[in-house]
Amino acid sequence: MLLTPLWDSRKGRMAEIVRYLTKLSPDECIKRLDSDAVRFSFWQHLRGYPAGTVFRRLRGKSFVLRACLGQRLSNSFEPVFRGSLEACSEGTLIQGEFGMHRGTGTFMIAWTTFCVALVVSFVWFITKEYASGQAAADSTPYLGVLVGVILLVCGWALWGVGKHLGTEQRTAMENFLRTKLQAHERADMDSVIYYKGFEIRPASRKLAGRDRWRLEFIVRKHNERGEIILEKAISAENTFKTKKKADIEAIRLGKLIIDGKVPGAILEDT
Repeated sequence: MLLTPLWDSRKGRMAEIVRYLTKLSPDECIKRLDSDAVRFSFWQHLRGYPAGTVFRRLRGKSFVLRACLGQRLSNSFEPVFRGSLEACSEGTLIQGEFGMHRGTGTFMIAWTTFCVALVVSFVWFITKEYASGQAAADSTPYLGVLVGVILLVCGWALWGVGKHLGTEQRTAMENFLRTKLQAHERADMDSVIYYKGFEIRPASRKLAGRDRWRLEFIVRKHNERGEIILEKAISAENTFKTKKKADIEAIRLGKLIIDGKVPGAILEDT
């Protein structure tokens, strides 16, 4: 399994990208998600599902998974898996991320902002009093600082407890992906990018007798059964000092070609 920590500007937090591969087609994956996972509902925790029961919400080729703690317990900080299905040469790429519920994440941001603002405002008041040569006449400002710190610590302590409880829930979802969807981890896909239904696979080549790498890559497209319906090798005269830089530029150029922003570069069916 490839875990890539990155900053997701849309959600304002660290996102943990996870990639799996399965030999099943996207349609078969959807069929199994529909039949082997319980449809998510607001009242699921009141129905007494066994611990580890996996719930799903389907939206086309995208899906959301959650897992039950059991004994009608609820975890506001439970992990949620948001994934998507995309056909590739080996079957289906399952790509997604584990993270807390978006509503909970928004609340934590608001809570942290409130606590920090509370502490800062009281510290500013105390600093202003000392700067004017007059210490605060009572302990209210100091109490305000203390309350703000306590609220902040309590909020993040609850998050830590919820994250610990969510370990089993995440394990249940990972086991579901491995068993029900026959998915297996892939740690060698860090340079392969799937973009708008296309596969961009860098193949930068080192020039003979030179410490330079030439930009080369392959663009593929697969049908719903995973069969290749388009494949084109593309190269450019651009050279770079390292393979990593060449691969990064290859991916960028591949996206531009797919978007139709490179004059004269047309992807045609093989």
